[in-house]
Amino acid sequence: MAHDPPAALLTAPLRPARQAALLGASLVAFVGLHAALWRWSAGEPWRAVLPNLLLAGAAVPWLRRRSRVVGLGAGRRPRWAAAALGLMLALIAAFALTWPGGSQTTPHWSSLAAVALAGPLAEELYFRGAWLDFLARALSPAAAMLLSSALFALVHLPLGRHWHAAGLALLLGLVALATRSVLWPVGLHSLWNALAVLRETQPGPDRWPVLTLAAAAAAGCLAFALLAAKRTPHA
Repeated sequence: MAHDPPAALLTAPLRPARQAALLGASLVAFVGLHAALWRWSAGEPWRAVLPNLLLAGAAVPWLRRRSRVVGLGAGRRPRWAAAALGLMLALIAAFALTWPGGSQTTPHWSSLAAVALAGPLAEELYFRGAWLDFLARALSPAAAMLLSSALFALVHLPLGRHWHAAGLALLLGLVALATRSVLWPVGLHSLWNALAVLRETQPGPDRWPVLTLAAAAAAGCLAFALLAAKRTPHA
C-alpha cells in the first residue's frame, strides 16, 4: 500500500471536526503546560514563554498550507497598517520620555525579549492566525473574533489578566480580519507589551532598552511586509 509523502499529508483536506479536534487538543495542552511552567518559572517570562514557542511551531505550517482568511504576508491595506504601527511606536517613544511613574529597573534582555517578542509572535500566529482562520470559515467574522478572543483570555486566566487579554484580543482580531494578515497583529501586540513594561520601568536610561526593542519589532514587521509584497506576483 502506497504511503502519502509528508507534503501531501500537510496539504490534504481535513474534515472540520478533525481540524477542530486538532486545534482543541493543542489548546488544552497549551493551557495546562502554560499554567505548569508559569508556576515553575517563579515569574521568569523566558521560561513561561516556552509553550508559546511550541504553539508558533504548530501554527506556521497551518498558515502556510491551510490558511484561507488570515495569512503570513502583508495582506490588505498594508499602508494603513504600517501607519498604525508607526503611530503606536511614536506614542511609545513619547510615553518613555514623559511618563513619570514606574520604579523597576530595566528587565534582563532575555525576559524583555520573551515578553515583547517571543510571546506576541507565538500567540498571534496561533490565536489570530490558526484559530481565527479556522473559526472564520464556519462562523461569521464577528463570531470568530469573539470566540478566538475568549480562547486567548482563557490562556491568560492563570495570570489573572483575562479581562485585559480579552480586550486586547478583540482589537488584534479586528486588525487581523481587516488586513487579512497576522503580521500586523504581531507588531501591535509586541508594542503593546513593550508599553506595559515601560509603564513599570523607572524614568531615564532604564527605558531605552525597552524603546529600542519596540523600534526593532516595528522595523522587523515593516521589513517583512516589504519582502512579502515584492514576492507577491501582480496581476
